[in-house]
Amino acid sequence: MRFFNNKPPKRRRAAGAALLAALALAAGPAPSAAIGGEGAAEPKAVTTAVPFDDSEDGGGFRKVAETTALKLFYNEEEDVLRVDDKAADVSWSSRTDWTGYGLEEPNPMQNSFTGSMLSLTFTDVVANEGKLTKVYSALEDNTRTVEAMDNGIAVNYDFSLLHIQLTLEITLDDEGLCLRLPQDKITEGERNLLMAVELLPGFASSNNQDTGYILYPDGCGALLKYENAAYRPNGASSVSLGVYGAYGADIEDYFQSTGLLGNLEPPQPYTAALPLFGVRKNGNGFLAYVSEGAAQSKINLSPQGNSTPFNTAAFELQYRDTFEMILSSISAGSSADVQKGTKVDKVRMAQDYEVHYAFLAGQDSTYSGMARHYRQYLLDNGLLNQAASAEAPLALDLFCGITEDRMLMDHFVKATTFRQSEEILQSLLDKGVTSQQVTLKGWAKGGYTRFTSQWPAEGSLGGSSGLKSLHAFAGENGLSLFVQNTPLLANSADGGFSVRREAVYTANTLPFTDEENELYLLHPAAVSERLSTLANKLPEGIGISSEGIGRTVYANYREASFSMREGTARQWADALSALKQGGRSVASEYGNQYTLAYSDRLYNVPIETSQTSLSDETVPFYQMVVHGSIPYTANAGNLFYDEDLQKLQWIEFGCLPYYELTYERASVLKYTAYNQLYTSYYGDWVGKAAAVWQEFNTRLAGTWDSAMTEHERLSADVVKVSYESGKTVYINYGSSPAAADGQSIPAMDYVVV
Repeated sequence: MRFFNNKPPKRRRAAGAALLAALALAAGPAPSAAIGGEGAAEPKAVTTAVPFDDSEDGGGFRKVAETTALKLFYNEEEDVLRVDDKAADVSWSSRTDWTGYGLEEPNPMQNSFTGSMLSLTFTDVVANEGKLTKVYSALEDNTRTVEAMDNGIAVNYDFSLLHIQLTLEITLDDEGLCLRLPQDKITEGERNLLMAVELLPGFASSNNQDTGYILYPDGCGALLKYENAAYRPNGASSVSLGVYGAYGADIEDYFQSTGLLGNLEPPQPYTAALPLFGVRKNGNGFLAYVSEGAAQSKINLSPQGNSTPFNTAAFELQYRDTFEMILSSISAGSSADVQKGTKVDKVRMAQDYEVHYAFLAGQDSTYSGMARHYRQYLLDNGLLNQAASAEAPLALDLFCGITEDRMLMDHFVKATTFRQSEEILQSLLDKGVTSQQVTLKGWAKGGYTRFTSQWPAEGSLGGSSGLKSLHAFAGENGLSLFVQNTPLLANSADGGFSVRREAVYTANTLPFTDEENELYLLHPAAVSERLSTLANKLPEGIGISSEGIGRTVYANYREASFSMREGTARQWADALSALKQGGRSVASEYGNQYTLAYSDRLYNVPIETSQTSLSDETVPFYQMVVHGSIPYTANAGNLFYDEDLQKLQWIEFGCLPYYELTYERASVLKYTAYNQLYTSYYGDWVGKAAAVWQEFNTRLAGTWDSAMTEHERLSADVVKVSYESGKTVYINYGSSPAAADGQSIPAMDYVVV
């Protein structure tokens, strides 16, 4: 059996009292003084009810479960988990072997970072509420009992000084290793409240002595390469990636991070549309993903040299949020002294968590192999819709109109009427573009940014009769028509909504709004009702494209419509499901996983990352999961600085050709809130769009309804993309011709074989 370098070291087993003494010398004050506990408890012996099999392994490890592919071992005294992958002949351990890397034996604090089964984040509501403290199971005094389960064990942790108890269930199943944190097994005292749990923080440990990378879902997908440790800035920061959306309570920052206001620049940083990360290490690896409670989780990534000599990745599972409260406000003349404090939820989220680790060998452990595995997982569980067709449609957004704010009287600016939309579509049909997915933006009363206006259609654009005529024209010509709305937002200036009944309320009992009390975020039930109302009024057959629903989740603390992030994700999924059941086509922005079972098209799908110091390479991981099932678009071709480069990126990432156009010239929008369309006049672009569409459906035929099975960077300029259909695409971004696999690829061009 060959061990990876994170195998558990064979070390002397310290008795409880001796270990406490060693920790006291190494770490200073006793734990009870450091954490403000409710009274110290005497350490108890570790007990077990498991009929361990001592015959399988020595060194304190006993086999507790086995499948055809894996063996699960547990070291009861030292609280260490080990998984043996039979096919790959490697082992993975929850404790990193520092000496195996030629490093000195770590002190207890260092060992806790890379040798714990879990860490707890808590706050002491008596001494310093809102200050978050993290403790590790390998360092903090805790009592453990172990119970037998079907194909595994349950380890009961009692952090006695904190008065926090929880149970970690560890089993093997068809997918691999499964860890569960049942919420009904968590107990707390009144002083120290559980905020979060991080699972297996050292399981993915690696450094530049290893070969490989950590894959994490920043944007389309990013790789942290072990070999690049020397090139990172000193003290490179760790990254905590929110799954399905940003965490935070500042509405301006929230809108910027989610892009809900249609910002020209892509929102930064990106959040994780898929609840996973992957590790490839010395030719083998694993894919970890949250199968229950994903919306309440974060992905923590720490580079070598940040806290330890290792790269690490782990899931952090949230149980409470923090929020700001105004503690006092004293005004004197024109100045005011406002004292704010951080508070935490007193009620813990009633959330079970489940995390899987699927072990992959050889080429199956590359990021392409991880994508293939996760795609199959989604398909097997009915989580990925099948909406792709053999022919790639041209994706076209038509910007219709927007209200321009003026000093005396606001003015509605028409960019594209419904009748003019027909002219644009006809001009594309005349050029042979027979497959089009068309989305109308700013079509409803008041136009774009009039968020509460879901119906009727704007009269000056042609009204409801004009919309019906456009829909009939699209249907007669086999074109798909969608209307876009932003149901998550409301503007107080527009009216048509109730702050008390429909707005999101934060944990401090205040509505989620900006400083001017103009923009409001709406709670999930209100959003679902608005979508239902729109669906009931739209002519049959028109699809619905909703900004925000596929990009973000959030909590609502108003008692009558209470919902945590996980509940919001479920309500978003239910709302999209209702649209599908009502016969509507669904387009989802960004494509968070909960939308994939119901979406017929995805848009604003990122083809880049947040470009942190940990992102060594950008890869189309997300696209590899969904390609061949759901068509998607990224950046508009008419808004990119280099048309040729944009086309090659579309090809590499498997994107539909996409343009956002207007009938009028873009200058009419110059003084509106939607002035990013600096070049959108259809007369300038329909010819180019038609040519790209024709090219994509001839040269790239056989790829659009096929899974993307492999992505390889062959050199700095050359990329190879393989499809399940047998097609392979070689893309050359360089300014000179290139050769690969016997293929000659012209400069800034591609070859399909």
